[in-house]
Amino acid sequence: MKDIVLKFPSRALAFSLAQAAGLTSKDQEGKAVLTAFTANYGIFITGVITQNFPLGSDMKPIKPPITLDGWWVRVRVLSGPDLPPEFLPYITEERPPGLWAIA
Repeated sequence: MKDIVLKFPSRALAFSLAQAAGLTSKDQEGKAVLTAFTANYGIFITGVITQNFPLGSDMKPIKPPITLDGWWVRVRVLSGPDLPPEFLPYITEERPPGLWAIA
């Protein structure tokens, strides 16, 4: 088992590649959604990453956070091949410290 971090230029591209790789399904309303788990993968969407989010004593932001570029997804490979080949160009070694993430 290993974790792979992917950084896509956009949410739309990430979803399009997931759809092409068969990693989406239809919800009750017939809308395509990302499949969170398969026999081989656990998929965890981080989405947009924001860091340096300092809060004051009133828990309100002191200054705006820094938003990192890209759409971030972590894939836990449970078994089988690492990833479909379409995803390979988006593997990143970046691991931004002190993350505050929103999806």
